[in-house]
Amino acid sequence: ACVHDRYIMVISFVSNKMHYFATFIFGRYPIPAVSALDLTIGGLVYTAAPFNGWYADTEVLRDLTDECRYNLLVPIAKALGFDTNAEAPLWKDEVMAILNKAIYYSYKKAKVAMVDHHTLINMFYDWYQNEIRTRKFCPVNWKWVIPPMSASTSKAYLGLNKLTG
Repeated sequence: ACVHDRYIMVISFVSNKMHYFATFIFGRYPIPAVSALDLTIGGLVYTAAPFNGWYADTEVLRDLTDECRYNLLVPIAKALGFDTNAEAPLWKDEVMAILNKAIYYSYKKAKVAMVDHHTLINMFYDWYQNEIRTRKFCPVNWKWVIPPMSASTSKAYLGLNKLTG
């Protein structure tokens, strides 16, 4: 059975300073939900084990801007008035920072849980160090835990640099 649209919450991307996001960015569901994974416990495989959580700001940002996803970086940059043909591609950093602020602001305005990438990596790194002290080993894929923005502002950036993907 389908769920009627009026019962489905959608986050509309807004900005307290930038009204143009509404012109080309669609809404987004407030929480990630995964239902196509198997869960194996004690040798038994459970094929219907849905999982949900909450988004990190840069996770939504990457969904919107990665070329293999919605690929909206250039359209957003053009709407903001950036020259995307510029030789120096630093416009990408500025556009991603502006969009990330709008994403975070939108979730907070909608009163939907979201964690920022600074808090998330610091929480992870504390947990990781505890795992190393306790178990002497913790398998980690560096590219999945280091945030795609401001990575070097975290002690985890150099602390996890010997990991392999």
